[in-house]
Amino acid sequence: MCTIPFHCYRWSLPQDYPYICDAMVAYADDIALGRACESLWLLSHTPVYTLGAGALSYVSQDLNVPVYRAGRGGLLTFHGPEQRMIYPFIYIKSRGFTVSSYLSSLEQWVVHFLNLLGIQGECTQDRRGVWIQNKK
Repeated sequence: MCTIPFHCYRWSLPQDYPYICDAMVAYADDIALGRACESLWLLSHTPVYTLGAGALSYVSQDLNVPVYRAGRGGLLTFHGPEQRMIYPFIYIKSRGFTVSSYLSSLEQWVVHFLNLLGIQGECTQDRRGVWIQNKK
């Protein structure tokens, strides 16, 4: 593993989804092989819809917004320039997490962070994610 334990990268301009997606896969592989450090990527995307594993198909009503299949769970998600994304790169296997325990820990971290900002977030047993006034 690398000697610097963690990095934070921030892009000020919206990023093209396919480029970032390819870069994330390569970066995750590098972390698993010990060639890169765990990190957070902070960015926004140029407008795009992504389809999760639960989405069979989707036809965009806005032909100017591309649609991509994403390697994640869920259904349809819109990503746009005003929506800030935080992508954590954590080697969960080396930290003893399962996917479920990692997601629970991440959700609790987000709730704590929102509370520091004066925003009341919450997690529920029946729905994954962090919710603010019943909106994800």
